[in-house]
Amino acid sequence: MFGSELMSMIEAGAGLVVATVGADGEPRAARAWAATVVDPAERRLRVAIAADDPVTVANLESGLITVTGADVRNFRSVQMKGRVVAVATPTPTTSSSSGCRPTGSSKSCT
Repeated sequence: MFGSELMSMIEAGAGLVVATVGADGEPRAARAWAATVVDPAERRLRVAIAADDPVTVANLESGLITVTGADVRNFRSVQMKGRVVAVATPTPTTSSSSGCRPTGSSKSCT
């Protein structure tokens, strides 16, 4: 379960980086633009990333992801590791809950 402190940090706009891995084992890091806690009990996040990096987007299909968030004001950070359960273009509903706007150049993974 995600604690309230972790949820507050992630949803308040922490600097976010995602790491993925390709089928060949090659790692890739990219910036994430927003994250929203979808289900704290199940430890599920919705993460918005730019779709302009085809390697990162393709790596999401492997199912492995790490999300690192940091708050530079107090030097606190957190790293969450897990599996991608869905990849989709953001919709107005998912965008409003993640604080990002849907465009042709972004992807949302839950």
